[in-house]
Amino acid sequence: MRRFSDSFAAFIVSPYTEALKAIREEIKLNQREFAELVGLKASYYYQMEKGNRRPARKVYQQIIDALNAKQSTNFT
Repeated sequence: MRRFSDSFAAFIVSPYTEALKAIREEIKLNQREFAELVGLKASYYYQMEKGNRRPARKVYQQIIDALNAKQSTNFT
């Protein structure tokens, strides 16, 4: 059974467009570069950051996994 207050649910109810942009800018990538890092089509990512598309749980997990991988390679 899924919990109602997991990290994906918290992300979706927050201003996720602002969070996506802030994370992307923090790692100094443009939208296309961030989309490539995460494994998404750039056009899909543009729509998410603009708020026209809401990320699915699978896409959210792709973002988390890519950021974790990037972070671990920065420390090795």
